[in-house]
Amino acid sequence: GGHLCALCGNVFDVLKFGALKVEAELFASPLNCRFSTFCSAFPDTDFVFGSLGSFFEFSPTRGSFQVNPPFEEGLVLRIAERLERLLLDAENNNQALSFVVITPFWPNRVAWEALRCSKFRVQKPCVIPAREHGYLAGAQHTKRQQWKPASCDSSVLVLQSSSGKGVYPVSSETLGEIAHAFRKGKE
Repeated sequence: GGHLCALCGNVFDVLKFGALKVEAELFASPLNCRFSTFCSAFPDTDFVFGSLGSFFEFSPTRGSFQVNPPFEEGLVLRIAERLERLLLDAENNNQALSFVVITPFWPNRVAWEALRCSKFRVQKPCVIPAREHGYLAGAQHTKRQQWKPASCDSSVLVLQSSSGKGVYPVSSETLGEIAHAFRKGKE
């Protein structure tokens, strides 16, 4: 399986309170979520804590969401395919839908290229070198040292419907704020 690591609080703050207005995490658990609503692997037990269910069964028609899945290539490919379908539905229904996707920077790998080549991608991917950032360990609630250095470069890709571009505007400054927040988490 892939590594499950949470974003640092600084990154969540930029996503939630900045231009992207992210309202939920699509891969989290009650023990590592930052938002009051999230998708989780165990919705039957997690619903009382705010789980919206499994990402693969959650079908948002509008809104802004953060996608930071376990870093497993087959899973990321399935996610890319699902995001494409959700955004196509939003596009066809003139709905504002936005996803901020955090994955390893995997150029030339099918999963990452599916995200990069999406017709819904706005801006070029933001790449944060491994030596400049880290994450919170997936089991941070049990760890004395919560922060862990990134094991590889990370990428931030934003996928949006046409209406989503107007409601959740992304600029190079927005991506710069996200990259800065990643780096600040290291401090």
